[in-house]
Amino acid sequence: MVSRLLSDQEGALLIGLIITFTLVTLMGTALFSITVTSTFNELFTGHQSRAYYMAESGGRYAIPRISQDHIQAEDGRVA
Repeated sequence: MVSRLLSDQEGALLIGLIITFTLVTLMGTALFSITVTSTFNELFTGHQSRAYYMAESGGRYAIPRISQDHIQAEDGRVA
């Protein structure tokens, strides 16, 4: 009777190892995906902030020049 019970479970260990390996692989893939996504979000956020501040700086530089050219055009002077 005992020998029959042992012979019925010959593949159980292999199935358990395959399931465990699959779960570990899925968790590793999910962790890798989360890490990569987080890294790219951080990089693009930095670029977005830099672009915003550069545009704001350009606007602050250009507005006085445009206003000055507009005032000179009204006076009939050419810059």
